[in-house]
Amino acid sequence: MDSAISALRQTLDVLRSTERNLSKTYEAELSSVKALDDYLIREELLLGNIRRLVETHDSVLAQLGDFQLASQELAGGRTTVRVQLLDGPKLMPQPVWPRKKQFLGLSAMIGLVVGMLLVVAVDRGRSGGTPTEQPGPDVLAGPPAPRQLPRVGGKHG
Repeated sequence: MDSAISALRQTLDVLRSTERNLSKTYEAELSSVKALDDYLIREELLLGNIRRLVETHDSVLAQLGDFQLASQELAGGRTTVRVQLLDGPKLMPQPVWPRKKQFLGLSAMIGLVVGMLLVVAVDRGRSGGTPTEQPGPDVLAGPPAPRQLPRVGGKHG
């Protein structure tokens, strides 16, 4: 029985050693996969840049060919120049002018100023002068004296 237990312990030790080796291999492979993912992402970015450069190169070559053709025509004595529309007109989603919010704000401010000026003008028209004038003698005399009401029949104490 001791031999069976020792054989199982040896087998367990071998399995643990194998597990450690597999874990190390797994970690190494995982880091390799991450590095490959980084390289693939970088490759996609570079390929996109290459595609854009190829498109730009083709466009420049086409324009250069047009310019060379135009130069040859002008050098050959032809006076006509070929004109080509590069970009058509574009309709903007929002109008550039008039700006409704600016007009509303400006109109409100002008309305307030004009309203205040009208209030001042009406007040001056009612008082008959400017508000800085000295008050007349009737204002300085104070309130009028109370009048006595006439008595109506009967005797009161």
